[in-house]
Amino acid sequence: MVFEKFASIREYFSLFCDQSALKPGGIRLGTPALTSRGFKEPDFVLVADFIHEGIEILLKYKSEAGKTLKDLKAFTAENENFKADIRKLAAKVEELSSRIEILLKYKSEAGKTLKDLKAFTAENENFKADISKLAAKVEELSSRFDIPGNDII
Repeated sequence: MVFEKFASIREYFSLFCDQSALKPGGIRLGTPALTSRGFKEPDFVLVADFIHEGIEILLKYKSEAGKTLKDLKAFTAENENFKADIRKLAAKVEELSSRIEILLKYKSEAGKTLKDLKAFTAENENFKADISKLAAKVEELSSRFDIPGNDII
C-alpha cells in the first residue's frame, strides 16, 4: 500500500508465516527490470533503503492507521503527515530514476574507460544540459521538504 503511492509494486505473495493468504506479507521484486536499466549492486542497496524507509513510514503511523484495509486506505488518502513523508521518499526515488535515465541515454557515446567518460562529461553540451536540468529538478523537489542535509544540495 505504501509503495503503491509512488512505485509500481502490484504483486503481493503469501509467506509461510502469514496468518491469512488475504493479508500477504511478501512482495515480488523484479530485479531484471532494474538490471536492464543499468542498475548495479550499489543501486540495489539504494532500492533496499527505499523499501526499508517505506516500511518505517508505515510503522510510524501504524497505531493511527486502523485495523482494516478500508481504514488504512482512508488514512493514507487523508493524513497530511503521512502523505508528506511519502512525498519525501518519492522525491528520492524520482531523483535516482532520473539519474539512471540520463546515464543510459548517453551510455553508447560515453566510451568504455573512465578517461573517456570524464572527457565526455566535460565536453558534451547535451549531457551537461541534462545534468543541469536534473540538478534543478532535485533542488526544486528537495526545497519542498524538510530533509536533513538539504542545505548541502
